[in-house]
Amino acid sequence: MKIKTMRKYWPLWPVGLLLLLSVSVFFKKPDDGDILALKYANELRAADLEDIVKVLAADSLEGRLVGTPGERKAADFIASRYAHYYIEPFYDDGYFQSFDIVQTNVPDIYLATDRNVYELGVDFLTFFPHDSIDFMRDHIIYVGYGIEDPRWNDYAYHDVKGQIVLVKAGEPRDQYGVSMMTGLPRPSEWAADPIHSYILKREAAKRNGAIGMLYYDPKHFSQFKAIYDRISKSSTNTTDIQVDSLYDFIIGNKILDDIGYDNLDDVYYTGRRDRKWTVPFTITYNAREKILSSQNVIAWIRGKERPGECVLVLANYDGMGKFDTIYFPGANNNATGTAALIEMARLFQIADADGYTPKRSILFVHTSGREKNHLGAKYYIKHPPIPLFKTKAVVDVDMIGYVDTLSTDPNNIYVTQELGRKKFMDYLKAANKAGPQLKIKTIKPISRFVSPETSSDVIVFRKKKLPYISFVNGTYPYFRTPEDTPDKITWDVYTERTKFIFMSIWKLANE
Repeated sequence: MKIKTMRKYWPLWPVGLLLLLSVSVFFKKPDDGDILALKYANELRAADLEDIVKVLAADSLEGRLVGTPGERKAADFIASRYAHYYIEPFYDDGYFQSFDIVQTNVPDIYLATDRNVYELGVDFLTFFPHDSIDFMRDHIIYVGYGIEDPRWNDYAYHDVKGQIVLVKAGEPRDQYGVSMMTGLPRPSEWAADPIHSYILKREAAKRNGAIGMLYYDPKHFSQFKAIYDRISKSSTNTTDIQVDSLYDFIIGNKILDDIGYDNLDDVYYTGRRDRKWTVPFTITYNAREKILSSQNVIAWIRGKERPGECVLVLANYDGMGKFDTIYFPGANNNATGTAALIEMARLFQIADADGYTPKRSILFVHTSGREKNHLGAKYYIKHPPIPLFKTKAVVDVDMIGYVDTLSTDPNNIYVTQELGRKKFMDYLKAANKAGPQLKIKTIKPISRFVSPETSSDVIVFRKKKLPYISFVNGTYPYFRTPEDTPDKITWDVYTERTKFIFMSIWKLANE
């Protein structure tokens, strides 16, 4: 009977086994790495974040404008925090990736013949920065279109070294209007676009050793002037000012008339001989520029298995500075991102000391100059401590402390990403459910990065097509205002958002 009974119920055993396996899969043990990420994330303390934000937003730092003493104080403070937590600087000589900023203002330029003195912005324009100089030549060499090309070379019969050349826009065409460069009615690159052709002809004059170039393009002079007017309204900051030997000026009709010809086509040279005009011409260029020093701050956790690869964690620490006696504290923009990086690095350092070193390195990069056209980020791109192709992801932390009191989901975080990892958002949702429990909202890149002026520094890395993920609290009504103060920050939500970002970095560093 017992045997018969067992035979009767034996077919149900596979069903029970399948049910048991299903239950075990449903209640799958969490991944050890995810458990560890949550464990260390929960060691984050709101008080530590608050302490850092309040130091950075203090009046003593005067808004942290790039190149100012306040910004340097902020950099020193950030570096001291990393040192206090025993987190390695990337460089042997410390945490700073230093760079110079050349602040150029409208130069003083004296341009004159023996008849007249000309006015910058009215009679002539200039765009390229130069060193100060004062020189005079007793003649000008007309080189036609100023083209140097295998198909046509205006410099073949001219020695222009150390001389001033006169160049006109356009390119040679035959009696039927066919370009002698392309053999077709369409123009070549020497004439198709006014700005590009000007740059090409400028380079040709420089290659041939000219010291000065007068460029005549009456058709597009107003277009060049509109660009000049826009640029000259404010000082320009750059980390890569290029000073060369050619002093070039786009001239209007007044200067050409003074030289002695109304229409350059009337004097286009015959037999390709030198055409020198005896016109005394003086150029005095007084550069007005100021060199400022700045620095990115870089610390890192060295990877155990693939130290030459990295996850780059990014936040700018500079601000808008001050105007007269009005300070722009920049508490949320972006002291919150800065503090989050420091405290997340501390958590990774604790994990590393416990034996849980990330597989690939993590670089904590605090950039400066975001408020001046992303100068620090652009410098980093050109001088990466770890090659860009070894950067597996950029994690951007930008303004994560504000909670919109009118929002139906105050505990939210906005995420924009182009990581190329299909399941990464699924991981973030699972990690969030286990820990911070925020409301995750996604923003498409086309909406997040509408304007380079208002975008975070990650836009510079995005242009290089590096994979990235960017975190922000959403719209911020006090963005770039004196009201961006620490009291606008909700510290508990800010802390949970930082935990969430920490877990995403953990995953990226240990993939």
